[in-house]
Amino acid sequence: MLAQGALSVTVEEVLPSIAGKTCPSPGVAYEIGAPDPPTQVNPGESVVNGQAGTAITCSVTGQGQFAFSGSLHAITARGDTVSINFSNGSIAEDGTGSADVTFYSPQLAAAFAGTACSVTVEDQQVKPGSIWASFQCPQIASPPSGACALHGVLVFENCDGS
Repeated sequence: MLAQGALSVTVEEVLPSIAGKTCPSPGVAYEIGAPDPPTQVNPGESVVNGQAGTAITCSVTGQGQFAFSGSLHAITARGDTVSINFSNGSIAEDGTGSADVTFYSPQLAAAFAGTACSVTVEDQQVKPGSIWASFQCPQIASPPSGACALHGVLVFENCDGS
C-alpha cells in the first residue's frame, strides 16, 4: 500500500513579540487533505503518495512506546506548496512525545525548524504504520529565530512499520 498523509499547520508570531523580528505571514494556515484536512477531532481525508505531485514517506514503529518520522510534500487547495519533515519522533505510553519539525513553503520565503516540538496523539490513534497527532513548536530555531511558532495536526498512514 502507498503511504498516505494529511496535514494542517499554522505559522504564528511568538507573543510577546521580539523587538526587531517579525514572522512572515503570521496566522497563515496550510492544509493538506482530500477534501478535509485533519483536526484534533477528525483525522480528515488523507492524500496518497504519488498522486497530484504529492510525495510522502513515513515510518511508525513500536508497541506501547513508538518512534516515528515522516515527510510530506504537497500542494494545498489554494495552490501553496508545502514541505514538512518530522524526525526523531517519539511517543510515550501516555500518548505524548516530541519530534523535530522542519516546515517550508515558498509563499513564506523561509524555512522553519523546531527541535523537541511537543506531540500529542489524538484519540489514541498510534500503532505500527500510522499516527494521528497534534504538534506544537512554541519557538522556531531557524531564522527568523524566535519570531515564529508552528502548531498543527498530522496524519500518516500505510507507513513503514505496519
